[in-house]
Amino acid sequence: MIHSTRSLFAGALLLALSSQFTVAAEIVYENASNDLNTNLDPGTREVGDEIILDGTARWLSEFTFEYWGTNTLSDTEFAGTVEARIRFYLNDGPPLPSIDDVLTPGTLLYDSGSFQVDPTPRATLVFTDFNLGNVPLTQPLPDSFTWSVQFSGLGLTDTAGVTIYSPPTIGNNFDDYWVNDGVNWLLETNLVNMDFAARFAAVPEPSTLLLGLLGLAVVSGVRRWTVKR
Repeated sequence: MIHSTRSLFAGALLLALSSQFTVAAEIVYENASNDLNTNLDPGTREVGDEIILDGTARWLSEFTFEYWGTNTLSDTEFAGTVEARIRFYLNDGPPLPSIDDVLTPGTLLYDSGSFQVDPTPRATLVFTDFNLGNVPLTQPLPDSFTWSVQFSGLGLTDTAGVTIYSPPTIGNNFDDYWVNDGVNWLLETNLVNMDFAARFAAVPEPSTLLLGLLGLAVVSGVRRWTVKR
């Protein structure tokens, strides 16, 4: 019994396509090199950083950000049950009253929901599954958008926030940052550029042709074509 070269070709095609998708991820935004040794303490207010992505890949595969948190009474645990929450917004909301051409965060693209965090001088959190959360990410990222973080559950002796690096090494950023006061979005500044430490990695959108070839390779690979002697 001899296996046809058809099944061998299908397997090779599947392997090639799988390899392509594996190595296709690229970093489209990175702000984790130029440490300004500055921490932002937002309290329980939601704060956002409006960024501009580099490259063309837009299907998010990994997101990381850096945070800090302290309890003046303990190095190992918070006084309260401290949680964080990540959101991505399209900047298509109402314009700022004083700056007509600056649009506030509007359409919610992604909401991780709340997750518990621990005290740390600084730590990096990594996200790779964007199908979970209150609002899953179901579309490619826009070229420019705002990502935000909000801490909750802080006890009387707890503080938590984000770290500031600038300038980004991949992509771009604005020097100010967004603050949601519970009713409206406001722009605030500081003595340093307020760029939150973060990184985004993304993959290109798979073409219909490649997906079709991949499906064909899977089907052909499953079937065993044989020639009997």
